Amino acid sequence: MSEVLEARELSRVYDADEPEQAVRALDGVSFTVERDEFVVVVGPSGCGKSTLLRLFAGLIEPTSGAAIANGEPVTGPDPDRAMVFQEFNLFPWRTTRGNVAFGLEMRGVPEAERNRIAGEYIELVGLDGFAGRYPDELSGGMRQRVGLARALAVDPSVLLMDEPFGAVDARTRETLQRELLRIRERDRKTILFVTHDIDEALVLADRVLVMGADPNRIAATIDVPFDRPRYGRGLETTAEFTALERRVRSVLRDEGPDDETTDEQETTGDREATNEHDGADVESSGDPDAVTTVSENS
Repeated sequence: MSEVLEARELSRVYDADEPEQAVRALDGVSFTVERDEFVVVVGPSGCGKSTLLRLFAGLIEPTSGAAIANGEPVTGPDPDRAMVFQEFNLFPWRTTRGNVAFGLEMRGVPEAERNRIAGEYIELVGLDGFAGRYPDELSGGMRQRVGLARALAVDPSVLLMDEPFGAVDARTRETLQRELLRIRERDRKTILFVTHDIDEALVLADRVLVMGADPNRIAATIDVPFDRPRYGRGLETTAEFTALERRVRSVLRDEGPDDETTDEQETTGDREATNEHDGADVESSGDPDAVTTVSENS
């Protein structure tokens, strides 16, 4: 395998009016992600997980160090790296088909071809029959499937996923996890996925990066040894799974957050930095979160 993503001494500080109020979201983070690897980042609130993904998406710039994609420093969004957020961020005036086809439209793909491709991915995520529905006619799980289909439609080699299933109920989350693994096996995507859910991390990942919050860095790298497919085998009830879960939990407990950085601070800093990004890749929606890496922002 070859390296697709690399964090090289990556740091990000969100400035404030007073220097002592500046927020250090990441502090010298280094790791690599190999081609076709599924890497999950898990960590306490405010440890910089979302900032990390936005740096690789090219939505914000590092204070020091570098985010590397395919051997080159990330200097801005690229359709080869698609990002999926926890918030659905669908365009309410577009149908499922229109939302999924958005990135293709931005790339100048002819209407007939982009509708064909959108239809393929709508079917792939299990929304066949809902292509003409608007977001307010869909459940939360269905809207997240639309966001995933929109990311996949531009055929990126890398998926950057920021707690994409955190806003849905437990049953829907498990269904979406299964769908993601099925799609990943079919299309062989490289995935960097952020979650606060340890069980989700161990079910999905080839490797788990456990982040600490003092400072915000990689505290441990844990290989996940379980064979795939992992669903339907009662994996979560095995002694091996429980032992690995305890190991991750132990690292998180030892590397617990201090009181300086909160989720709100990190999210606010991310949004402010994202909104400074060139608006050329944003459809005029009035929604500051409706940023697309030409692939999309879901």
